[in-house]
Amino acid sequence: MLIYDDLGKRIATSTSGLKLKIEKTDIEIDSRGFADFVVKTFKFKDHPVSDITALSDAIAKLDFVEECSSTGGYLNIKVKAEKLYSIIDDAISGVGMYPETFQDPERVVVEHTSANPTGPIHVGRIRNSIIGDSVARIFARYGYRVSTHYFVNDSGKQVMALYEGFVRYCKGCELTVENLLHGYQEIYRHMEELGGETAVIGPLLKRYELPDVKLLEEIKGACSVVLKNIKETLGQLHVNIEDYIWESGFLQSEELVEVFERLGTHIKEEKKAKFLEMPWGKKEYLVRSDGTKLYLVRDLAYHLFKTEHFDVIVDVLGEDHRDYAKTLGYVLPDLMELDKRFEFLIYSFISLEGSKLSTRQGNIITVEELIKKGLEEASRIVSEKGNDYDEKTREKIAKEVAVASIRFNVVRVNPQKAIVFRWGEALNTEGDSAPFIMYSYARSSSILEKGEPSEKRKSSYGKEEKALLWNMYLFPDFIEKSMNSKRPDLIASYALALTKTFNDFYSSCQVNVAEDDIRGTRRRIVEMYRTIIKDAAGMLGINMLERM
Repeated sequence: MLIYDDLGKRIATSTSGLKLKIEKTDIEIDSRGFADFVVKTFKFKDHPVSDITALSDAIAKLDFVEECSSTGGYLNIKVKAEKLYSIIDDAISGVGMYPETFQDPERVVVEHTSANPTGPIHVGRIRNSIIGDSVARIFARYGYRVSTHYFVNDSGKQVMALYEGFVRYCKGCELTVENLLHGYQEIYRHMEELGGETAVIGPLLKRYELPDVKLLEEIKGACSVVLKNIKETLGQLHVNIEDYIWESGFLQSEELVEVFERLGTHIKEEKKAKFLEMPWGKKEYLVRSDGTKLYLVRDLAYHLFKTEHFDVIVDVLGEDHRDYAKTLGYVLPDLMELDKRFEFLIYSFISLEGSKLSTRQGNIITVEELIKKGLEEASRIVSEKGNDYDEKTREKIAKEVAVASIRFNVVRVNPQKAIVFRWGEALNTEGDSAPFIMYSYARSSSILEKGEPSEKRKSSYGKEEKALLWNMYLFPDFIEKSMNSKRPDLIASYALALTKTFNDFYSSCQVNVAEDDIRGTRRRIVEMYRTIIKDAAGMLGINMLERM
């Protein structure tokens, strides 16, 4: 959990002995620009004005309140800038961060990406990875003990097709991603003339579940080649997944046996096939009529495994899995009676302008291609800046700018909103973008590097100084909202807004050439900003640079 001086909570507490009481939930950040906090008093319209006045007076007496006035059904509360300064300064001076974090004993697992290892990861899948990685970072920043998982599907029809395609169309070829992908696309082009998916894939599924150890090893070997490529690509985007859990590990596991035991009388049978009846009328099959088990069974076993090791289970799933998430959300707690916190983050897809992205049909833009183009664009911009950097430094800057641009372009949009992939937007390095934030950090570093420190502090603050302090103070609120809603876009929006506020401060307030007491205060404000914006960017997987 986050530890900081919650002024909103203190405001609510100050009214506990009055006729009219307000709760923390009644206090909002004022978006109208009239105050810092605002309390709507419309619900007290039947009370005498004297009660509202008493409420306002009690809040005004708080040591951090500069002013509290009642106008038009609102209590407008302004906070003293020096209090904001001291809250942030004390935290960063004491523990090096604001807000401080207390380690929560709960254990969280975020499962994300989990793309079928049937080809290089493409733009259509990368939103899962970037959102999932950012959510895990935000949970960790809040104080949870967080692990990340990738559930490797090496047991389904698509990986069987990957294996069979390679055997049929690339016989004698080296086991490479390119050859596997070629065979995969070829088998789907010819699937119907081969007799259909059941005729081609069915026998492999039966052999796999026996299990045919040799077949299992060969399929896992093919998947491993593709997975290695996926891991390397994710690494370039600063996405680090701690554990790769193989689906085949649950083929005959204790967890799988327990799944059937827990489901017990809920399982129904129809022509030797076994299924569960959902309350909304849908049948979810567990076992086919030929005795082979479906993905749902192994996934339930995997979730059972997760409940044995974690308190909170977060699954990041595409919108095409919305119904599947609904099934898991019913079966796990209601039928299997698992008393854990299950959360499902459903995101909308990235589509390619003018067509769909499909690995089977070969219509993909790989993330490797995206990173390469991003690096070319970033290198051009860095060169145009004309900075006197050596080649190694230019390459480092360009790489971080490219990765940050890609990640930010994906994560800045509400996960529930679709994204149409356009090259120009994805590689934009101006405006509301990651480089815009990164440049402000480099600027703050330059200010602190060039000027002379001063220990003197002033006690009065100008408009731009107060605005920057207020926005920095709100950082914990955005972390908490982002964590609760599993929306990293809120952190992205916060980072942009904070950067703009810093730029206003920088444009209006001289720092290193100011008088001693003013210089000392402003340099410390710059230090605070530098710490907080780096923290916010880190939750989005963006690495800041001292020079750009």
